[in-house]
Amino acid sequence: MTRSKLSDETHIEGLEQFNKYGELFQDLTLRAFIDTEMDVVQVIITYDSKKCVAIINDKDEHFEVVGYSLTKHNQIFRRVYDGTYIKMNNIEQSDDGTIYAIAYQDNGQFYVNVIDDTGKEHDLLDVSQLLHLDAQSKPITGFWEPLITAVFIPGGDLFINAYHRLQKKSYHFTYSYKTQKALCQPMINEIKDCTPLNFPIKSFYSQHSGDCYTFYRQGHCVTVNTQNPDQIKTEKITTDDLGTMYLLFDQALVTRSSSSILFFKIDEETGEWKKFHTLPKTRGQIYFIRGNIRIQVTTDEKVYFYLIDKETFMPSLENCMNNFMQCSQMMFGTRVRYSITFKANQPGIHVYTRKYYHNFKVAITNKNFEGAVGSNLTSMNAYVMAEKTQIGIYDQHNFNLKQTWSIPTKTQLNSDIEILFMTVSADEQRIGVALGRKLIKDK
Repeated sequence: MTRSKLSDETHIEGLEQFNKYGELFQDLTLRAFIDTEMDVVQVIITYDSKKCVAIINDKDEHFEVVGYSLTKHNQIFRRVYDGTYIKMNNIEQSDDGTIYAIAYQDNGQFYVNVIDDTGKEHDLLDVSQLLHLDAQSKPITGFWEPLITAVFIPGGDLFINAYHRLQKKSYHFTYSYKTQKALCQPMINEIKDCTPLNFPIKSFYSQHSGDCYTFYRQGHCVTVNTQNPDQIKTEKITTDDLGTMYLLFDQALVTRSSSSILFFKIDEETGEWKKFHTLPKTRGQIYFIRGNIRIQVTTDEKVYFYLIDKETFMPSLENCMNNFMQCSQMMFGTRVRYSITFKANQPGIHVYTRKYYHNFKVAITNKNFEGAVGSNLTSMNAYVMAEKTQIGIYDQHNFNLKQTWSIPTKTQLNSDIEILFMTVSADEQRIGVALGRKLIKDK
């Protein structure tokens, strides 16, 4: 679709029958604005694609977690977190998208809050108290990460990992928010070859391996077996600083690193994480959601869509669009019914939906083709149609008739003789037909 420079009318290149319907193609999406009132830190789309949940804040002392309907765009719930120096940047959701776990800290004190999709609180765990940690592992200015991560594991339980950046030690355990009890003794693991500015970015659970992976800012990965949390493996997978990240199909990691997008997977021979691909000179925010087959990379100027091969995990560029929304993040739900855009550290969320959920068709002829037979002519970019005793070849792009002829019969007066069957040779140079009378009457 192009807009003519000489008029305000919409001109559609190609089939001219579409031109009188050009107005329908001017705006194919519906956009709604949700006023969050405060700056947006992070947003997730629930797995059922019915809601989005946002972390918003007003300075370091006040954060809120707010749920919105993607159909009515109204607020569903709001939870307020007040403190001294809060850090909160991630919301984990259960497999059905109805329970959320928010790991955060307030001036060195670690917490995990569990709520449902109505905002009802199921648990507020004081992790520092459970682990007997001091409050010296305070937030790092300039980063949203709270130095604590949580992720859902089978059974609806949680894997929780808290990091003391001065001690350079991680403390992890499994926990049931339903019984509000730890399911194992907390395990302590020292992270070597790092500075006090190291911290965990995110934890993932892999159904493929049954392990939890926690990745750190300075390139470390800690692997924990959820059935036996004392089985711990620590490795440094890269010397690059890591940022926003996602686990693709439970087996491959995609992460942002300064001016590049990095891809890692576990080497089959060594069992260790290994970088296998890089998207160089790509500064932007990445997004992936379970159930999708593509990732988005949102830059200041463009949004790139990459298809991910499920076998090799290699990305291939599928599409690219201008970032006319001027957003810092674009995300789609699992069912690709809604798109959300927002600009970090600014208020407001835009929700985009399709304007139409059906194909648009126009008639290219008023002729009745009932009883006709046809076949494709791929090498000619055409198709052949046979009706009665008449054969026509049509252009597949503009549907214009290119060639036509009649099949002679012994008795031209017999109007009930017609082509009953037609076939095209493999080289598409010959057409064979069978003629006769249709003797089966419609009941």
